[in-house]
This record gives sequence, C-alpha cells and structure tokens, in this order.
Amino acid sequence: MKIRNEYTCPLEIVHDIIKGKWKTIILYQMKDGPLSLSELEKGIEGITQKMLLEQLNELIQFGLVEKKEFQGYPLHVEYSITEKRGKKMIEAISIMQMVGIEYMVENGMQEALIEKGIVTAEQLDSACLFKEVKDNKKRYLDLLLLADEQEDMIDRYIEKGTMYVLDDNGVKGECVVTDEGNGILEIKNIATVPGCQGKGYGKALVNFIAEKYAGKYCVLQVGTGDSPMTVPFYEKCGFVRSHCIRNFFTDNYDHPIYEGGVQLVDMIYLQRTL
Repeated sequence: MKIRNEYTCPLEIVHDIIKGKWKTIILYQMKDGPLSLSELEKGIEGITQKMLLEQLNELIQFGLVEKKEFQGYPLHVEYSITEKRGKKMIEAISIMQMVGIEYMVENGMQEALIEKGIVTAEQLDSACLFKEVKDNKKRYLDLLLLADEQEDMIDRYIEKGTMYVLDDNGVKGECVVTDEGNGILEIKNIATVPGCQGKGYGKALVNFIAEKYAGKYCVLQVGTGDSPMTVPFYEKCGFVRSHCIRNFFTDNYDHPIYEGGVQLVDMIYLQRTL
C-alpha cells in the first residue's frame, strides 16, 4: 500500500498506515517481544498466512515493524516492534485496547474477554472495583470529611480533582487526585469507610492510582499531618518524606485537628516515584 501524496491532517496518514482488520492486532501481539511468523499466525484467530505476510510487509514499509533473519536450517525469522515509531504506536493501541475492554464490560461481554485470554477473571474483578466519579462528588462528603475535617478546605480541590471510589459490594473508600504541574500528581484526599479500615482498601487505592498514572506523571505526592497513624501508612506504601509546610493546619483550619492523640500543626509532604 502506498501513502497518498496529499493529506489534510496527520491523523489521515496514521489511519492509512494502520487501516484494515489486522494491523493493530498484529502490532499488539508483538508488544512483549519478537515473534516468529508461526507464533503470530497462531495468536491471531482467523488470519491466513498470506494476509499476515502482506500486512507485515506493509508495517515494515512504514517503519513500525522490523524483520530479522537468523542463519541456520531451517531459516528462522522474527518480527518485532521498531524502537521509535513502533513503540509509540503500541502506546496508542494499548489505549484503544482499554477503550474496547471498557465498552465490552459495559455491554456484558466479559466472558468473551476471559475466554480469549485478554484479561483474567481476577483482573476484570479488580478493574471493576475502581470507578471514576465525574459528577455530584459531594455525595461522598461523609467519606471526604474523614480525611479532611473542614468542608471549605475540600472545596478547594474537589471540582478540579479527579475522584475515584473503590466499590467492593458497596463503596469502601475514595481518593481524589490533582495535577500539581511539573510532573507531580497529588493525593488530596483518601479515606476508607471506618468499618473497613485495616483491610487493605487504602493501600489498594494508592496502588491503583500509582499504576493508573505511571508514565503520565513522574511523582505521586501526598500531604498529611505529622501523625503516627498516617505517616507510617504512606511509608509502607513506598512514599518517603520530601518537605514540610509549617503551621499549615493551624493557619488554614478554624479548629484544632487531632489524630492519634496528636494535634496536627505542620503539613508533611511525602513522595513516591512513578
């Protein structure tokens, strides 16, 4: 296939490069490393060897795939994603894959995902636990106030932040994160339902955020009081102390804040590399 001489948009070029039934599937098959022709053919249901070879040759032509031949008998050939353009395309296709998974889950097609080995039942269950809250975030105000006792302080970040709840046969916890610029994502509020504390839900929320935003941000940051309850929790989650804002709680809250028998005065920031 030849690229046209004239285009009105770069997306038209990308569409022409990967259009058709098989190209994105072929590329995604190679995301974890080189594969032989027979391995590719075996992993793609319904494709013929003739069609596979045609599509591979076009992907090689466009610089997305490279072909290596190894001397010997019989001759061994491997196909792999190119370091520059191919890996960029895999990032885009991975997002497309997630959109497809979400659509299939929303439309009751989970069994097909499991049967084809795209996800395991355990992974699907885990993915369904965490849900983004896009509107009426204050319906979880009781939970939010567990982590931040003053509503007008919550108002400072609730709308600009992205909120998630952990739903395990009912909401067990919530987390709000904000983009602080310079590659920093900050956990502004994280709380677990009192009767469910100590069961790993808080750590699950932290790990979910870290995994979801890995590669999109450099640092995951959280601010907390210098409390014997919260600081050790974050340290167990892989955070280390970064810096401190003096008198944050006494300057910004209209009443003394106590946690674990200690009055909170300074804001302690901890960071974790993503």
